[in-house]
Amino acid sequence: MKKKEAKVDVIMKELAEEKSARIELSKQLEKANETILALQTSLRIPRSESIESAAFSGNAGPSSTRHQGNESGVEMTRFMTSVNQMSISSISVPECKPSVTGEQIGRRDYESWIDLLSDSLKLAGVEDEPTKFVIFKVKAGPMLLDIFKNTKSTGEAPDEIELPYSNALFRLKTFFGSASDIMLQRRKLALMVQTPEETDLAFIMRAGSIARLCDFKEGKEFEEIVSAVATHARNKDVRVVALKMLNRQGSFTELVDAVREIEAVAINEEFYRMRHNKQEEAKVAAVSASFPREESSRRNLNYRPAVRGRFAPYQAGRSRFEAHRSSDTRGFGNSREAEAFRCFRCDSVYHKAEACYAIDKICLKCGRKGHIQRACRATYKSEVQRRPVKEEPDVKPGEVASIDVEAAAKAEEQTEEKNVGVDNLK
Repeated sequence: MKKKEAKVDVIMKELAEEKSARIELSKQLEKANETILALQTSLRIPRSESIESAAFSGNAGPSSTRHQGNESGVEMTRFMTSVNQMSISSISVPECKPSVTGEQIGRRDYESWIDLLSDSLKLAGVEDEPTKFVIFKVKAGPMLLDIFKNTKSTGEAPDEIELPYSNALFRLKTFFGSASDIMLQRRKLALMVQTPEETDLAFIMRAGSIARLCDFKEGKEFEEIVSAVATHARNKDVRVVALKMLNRQGSFTELVDAVREIEAVAINEEFYRMRHNKQEEAKVAAVSASFPREESSRRNLNYRPAVRGRFAPYQAGRSRFEAHRSSDTRGFGNSREAEAFRCFRCDSVYHKAEACYAIDKICLKCGRKGHIQRACRATYKSEVQRRPVKEEPDVKPGEVASIDVEAAAKAEEQTEEKNVGVDNLK
């Protein structure tokens, strides 16, 4: 019995020690939880700065970064309302107007404006429908408001009372997306004309903008753009490029790049012409003739030039003086200018026919007065029917860049050599 009682006492002591240990652990756990709660509370509540000025802390107005306990709900509501009004007033969206003065607002104008308004509302943080609808009516402008008032809400549209802004957008989208508006845009694309002040690239971009409003099927839109450009573009190169793009199934981006290249080449050529045109102007010289055109043919048929050597003094119909004079004229006979003013009375190049010594001479060949035998035209008249000099029309001399004198001189020398050979045979 004593042994059992001793064991029971030992067990009771151990249980008492364990119980006291558990109590101590629970106390430590409670202290740890209190510490954690205190840390969490200090993190949630902003740190209060120690400001000795009681007047400043008491009279301070509402703050977006500091919560005050003595602040009433009415003041906080008024403060938030003013903040919302400031954000709404910061929305700077112009009123919806047509891109072309004098016309009505088109689908393209409306879509550009409504995208700008939607983005501005997102930036301002406006999400409720009534506020959006109020801003829409303020920023829309009189022309778009007239269109909106002429539309009616249908059963498919959102509720006009609960969702007024969505209802307005649905009605305007239905109005600008009707079949009649699509037909109008397609006719505008087919009949559009490039204005004189409009560049080729601007014309292409305008055609693409209108084509996007026509609701063409896939592949049909680019075909209609190319058709309009190839028909109405003022530049020939642009029309050719448009047709080539259609033939090889190109895209709108490729067409724009090709037109940019054409404009770049045109600008470069215009600059080159303005910079270098004056330096490359051709210098021209006027060529005039004071004798009929038949005179050149007559000289080839009947003219015998002077002969050098020992046969020169014995030419038929010539004296020593005339032969010597003819041989002296060879130094000047190769000149085109001397041939142009040859006298038809004596075949000389040193004077005109009005001052010729043979004006009173009688020709030994035809018997007529006014010229000598070597300048006689009787043989030429029998071979070529010559027009009178009076009927020769006055031809204004043209302008040429250069005159080939050497070729004409060689041809005359060859003719003279042939005539000399014939005279020697005689």
